[in-house]
Amino acid sequence: MKTNVVGWFEIPVTDMDRAVKFYNEVFQIEIGVHNLGELKMGWFPFSEDPEAKGAAGSLVLHKEFYKPSTDGTLVYFTSPSVILK
Repeated sequence: MKTNVVGWFEIPVTDMDRAVKFYNEVFQIEIGVHNLGELKMGWFPFSEDPEAKGAAGSLVLHKEFYKPSTDGTLVYFTSPSVILK
């Protein structure tokens, strides 16, 4: 089975409403916003179909841990479980 190398991404934001509006308009999508205590996440739409293209990800807002800056977007890679000898 082929899989995407990127398994998840996080885009730090300081204004969730502004970011959601921007990405919804640019990509013609509906980002779902979820309040998780001090963390707020705006999930990009995704498909659990293994044949689907692309990776899942989220806008993230947290005063202490996430900030838009030159620190960059977090990208989580996926790979098959392989034991190297």
